[in-house]
Amino acid sequence: MKKVLLHTCCGPCLLGALGYIRDNLPDWDIFAVFYNPNIHPLPEWFRRRDGFLQVLREEKVSGIVPMIWDAKKWFAECSSSPDRCSCCYRIRFRWIAQFARRYGFTYFSTTLTISPYQVKELIYNEAEKVSQEFEITYLKVDFSSYYEYSEEKSRQMGIYRQKYCGCVMSEAEAWQQKTKGWWFKL
Repeated sequence: MKKVLLHTCCGPCLLGALGYIRDNLPDWDIFAVFYNPNIHPLPEWFRRRDGFLQVLREEKVSGIVPMIWDAKKWFAECSSSPDRCSCCYRIRFRWIAQFARRYGFTYFSTTLTISPYQVKELIYNEAEKVSQEFEITYLKVDFSSYYEYSEEKSRQMGIYRQKYCGCVMSEAEAWQQKTKGWWFKL
């Protein structure tokens, strides 16, 4: 069995990744971790954390929320970065890799690849860089074929589904797109 530390962004994405893993990667022994300092505002972070914890309970998966909301770190490093998405992935993957090494995991992966709204090549690139930096193996998996499954299953379970990736800038971009730019400009 591969002991895999699975970075998890939210409950719905975890559900889809678990479905994929159970169907395609039966040799993975998963431990899910919710580390997402990018999520804003704080009530949004709580909703996503609670969805993650609900999935752990109902799907009988081991996992942890290792910290409280660490928004300062995200704002200090990524909010004004010209490539905030890469920065955001990097912050999360570096923390996950450090956690993995400390607690004896050989592999890490992420649920982020399930979303059609995430930039997979940036995810893969940042994960590979972190993998080399911390000498831990990144398992590159595209979970996107289980996106619809994650939507349906999370609805059935009554788990909150978010409308943006998590950072305040992505929320503003979502509102700008929804209002076709008439409400405010970025």
